[in-house]
Amino acid sequence: MKRVIIALTIILEIAFFAALHTGLIPSPGSHVIHSTEYPPRVPEKFYDVAALDILYTAEYRQNPFVYRFYKIQNTEGAYYSNTGKNIDFSVIRYLMDSLTDLYESEYQKNYKEFYLGGYYPHFTVVITLTNGKDIIIKSDSNYYCFIPWNIEYDGNTYVQYNGRIPTALFRILQEIEPDTWSDYQKEAYWGCYPAELPAIYTDPSLLFPKTEPAAIPGEEQGKSCLLWEAALDPVMGSPCSHGGRVYVTVTDRLLSLDAPTGDVLWEFVFDEPGEILPFLHSTENILVHEGKVYCSAPDSWIYCLEGETGELLWKHKTGAQYIFSMHMFEDNLVSFTGGITCLNKETGRLIWEMTDSTWNETFYHDKVLLEGIEEEGPYRALVDVNTGVILWKENFFDATYPVYRNGVLYFCNPKENTLISIDIWTGEPYWYYVYGGTVTGLTINKDRVILVLFNEKENLLDSVVVLDTKGSEIWTYTYSRKITWEFGYTVNCIPSEDTDALFLIREGGFIQALKDGDTLWETEVRGTQITSFNIYEEVIYISDNDGKIYCLNLDTGKILWIFAAADKLTAFPDDIYVYVSSIEDGLLFVATSEGSLYALSIEEV
Repeated sequence: MKRVIIALTIILEIAFFAALHTGLIPSPGSHVIHSTEYPPRVPEKFYDVAALDILYTAEYRQNPFVYRFYKIQNTEGAYYSNTGKNIDFSVIRYLMDSLTDLYESEYQKNYKEFYLGGYYPHFTVVITLTNGKDIIIKSDSNYYCFIPWNIEYDGNTYVQYNGRIPTALFRILQEIEPDTWSDYQKEAYWGCYPAELPAIYTDPSLLFPKTEPAAIPGEEQGKSCLLWEAALDPVMGSPCSHGGRVYVTVTDRLLSLDAPTGDVLWEFVFDEPGEILPFLHSTENILVHEGKVYCSAPDSWIYCLEGETGELLWKHKTGAQYIFSMHMFEDNLVSFTGGITCLNKETGRLIWEMTDSTWNETFYHDKVLLEGIEEEGPYRALVDVNTGVILWKENFFDATYPVYRNGVLYFCNPKENTLISIDIWTGEPYWYYVYGGTVTGLTINKDRVILVLFNEKENLLDSVVVLDTKGSEIWTYTYSRKITWEFGYTVNCIPSEDTDALFLIREGGFIQALKDGDTLWETEVRGTQITSFNIYEEVIYISDNDGKIYCLNLDTGKILWIFAAADKLTAFPDDIYVYVSSIEDGLLFVATSEGSLYALSIEEV
């Protein structure tokens, strides 16, 4: 069977190039240009493009073979696809300008033996110049953006790792067939991240330009916000800013630094070093309260320290295998240790403990909502912080997206497509709301209950419904365009009193501002997952998984500046995280897992 597929592939490739050169193959599409910013230009002789042939093949385990091909022809100085559609010269020029940082090399099939199971893309691009010569660009890589890319020209072979060729190619494909290549819209708009150049390459070819990494608008202004930086051991958990100091956990100690200067004031060494777990990038494992510093350490201990000196007051051993978040209510220190551990804040004495395996805990002042598992199966529950008593408990699959507010619990019954509001003390319902579609999120803010719905059959975002706390609709926003919904959502509401805007944070790095059923603005950042969201003095600060901090105008969503805390791509962009503090006294602290700590001054934004 495999030989048959290989033979079929060869036949189709021959047929493809024959069909392309006779203009017999149509491809539907629409005109999409994301940017007019160009890389440094290559020699002028490369701009006389007569034709451009693009072949894409791929093998999938479930769908054995995918085959697409396109042709763009220069006709009297204008470029047309084989559908007869005009292709803007800017994207052709962008492709030619992308031929930079090429190194003489034999054919490179992959990047550092990187393997992505079951997916084998193949690109062949033939650029025919008006002088009759061809530039052939190929990739068989299954690494990010199909890096590396191989180039054949005038009898010589080269390789490129900087990601410029795929960026340019994705822009062309977006013009020809945008729906088919929608998964690469972000790379077409922002550009592919470069891969680290293998050490065997030292001197690039002199035939093609050598470039510096492309600057992103706003990065220079972001650098101007930098107050100071410090090099530490690998950081674990978010920094904590309080009272003119910033506290940060590294693998074996807690550090206290002067917030304005970055000077180390004291350090406390843990009993044991901890293991770095990158997925805990947003864990707030440090809590400052009434002059004391509480820290959940990587060695599974809770330490209570005197804030001025770092002197140990007490410590408590937990069963956790990682750092965890803590919250304070009256005399209780509540810790999410994989169960729940409630200690007296002054002595560290155990008050109560939940030993079930729990996760997704949400702290509500004197209540905790959580998900847990017991012998009977998974469940959701609301727990009283003072006593550890379970006030409400339901089968995990029968009550989804629970939220709590002022003695009232809201949750969805997915079997009946119903949002339910109940009194937690009596269990009696206040009201029901029947919704259409599938819920992908429920939140409550400023006496508004917010439902986010999607179409499960087509996997598309459907609508946002805003209710009052009596179950009556205030407004509904329905999506008129197709937005694929795969992973999750976050809804954040501005905490100020003079606006009712909502912020829907979507997968792919999108933020959408909604008010009264209308979109105020929508902004895309370079990363694919937003990891923190802060509003401070009418400005939005976010971090995402490309290692950058973005500052946005609250009213327009315009990106005011970008600060690159970590931008070295070693695997995929999704692996780059930063740890961000809350904002105090106009200072924002950003740490990286590698050990850099930055203080950003944002008072004059």
